Amino acid sequence: MKLSRTHIRIIITTIGVLILFGVYATFFILIKNKNNEISTLQNQVDIEVRKDGRLHSIKQLITDLDKDLKQIDTYFVSSDGVVDFLESLETLGSIADVSVRVNSVSVDETIDDSLPYEVLKIEFVSRGTWGSIVQLISLLETLSLGITIDRMQLELLQSEKSNSWQVNTGFSVLKLK
Repeated sequence: MKLSRTHIRIIITTIGVLILFGVYATFFILIKNKNNEISTLQNQVDIEVRKDGRLHSIKQLITDLDKDLKQIDTYFVSSDGVVDFLESLETLGSIADVSVRVNSVSVDETIDDSLPYEVLKIEFVSRGTWGSIVQLISLLETLSLGITIDRMQLELLQSEKSNSWQVNTGFSVLKLK
């Protein structure tokens, strides 16, 4: 059977179209796979960029919180700063021109052990003029520590030379553990 020229052209055209369709389908599948790979990589990059952004935000937050924590720590006597605090109390006495004698220092045992601080109870006696005593108590209250004056007993000590006062004071201050 002899095929006519038209039939041969149709067969060749059909084979050409099928070959072109196959090439098109192959390229379509290759491009689709590459797009999927690129999309996956883009998602991974986006995830990493978000992680990096969060990490940067957390670092900035830690830096900001570190400043705040250092500021908060100034409201407490440091864990090894009791002696320094008592010396500063005596310095306040010399500024106010009164004598300061510390009678007792103790830790309040009723505070919850899970807290990062403890309450330090201090009792002291000071002698001086009325104005000097008031100045000492004012200086004590203006310290940036969490001080609570628990007890204060004033006594006038009269002598021939001058009127002087004695104050027995008990106060609490917060101390880091």
